[in-house]
Amino acid sequence: MKTILLILSLVVITSCNRNEESREETNDLVGRWSLMSLHPGLGQPHAYDNGDIIWTFNSDNTIDVTLLVTPLNNLLPLNQNGSYSYNIISDDSLSVDSRDYKYEFEDQVLRLLDNPESDGKTIIFQKIEN
Repeated sequence: MKTILLILSLVVITSCNRNEESREETNDLVGRWSLMSLHPGLGQPHAYDNGDIIWTFNSDNTIDVTLLVTPLNNLLPLNQNGSYSYNIISDDSLSVDSRDYKYEFEDQVLRLLDNPESDGKTIIFQKIEN
């Protein structure tokens, strides 16, 4: 009986930690992000001015996209104004409108990596507001 109780306790404690980590990652992500550049793998990178394209990650797992310019090509996901969904998959990956990306934070910079192991595209954002 003690063994079963110990196992159940460990499962509960482990589950709590995972939820807290997920919330922390979501909190880092929530806010307004300005697209700074799109690096399409081996292609020519495209730079954008601050505020031209804004992705607002909301705490309800939606992204509001605001485009003040037309994206330079169709490689940019969510390339139309609107509301889209996202989900945190793990501590280094997320799904944006049903497309999986690796992601990384450094200071106030967010990088979304699409198939980085095969020279996929990298999308770089600068946080402009929480």
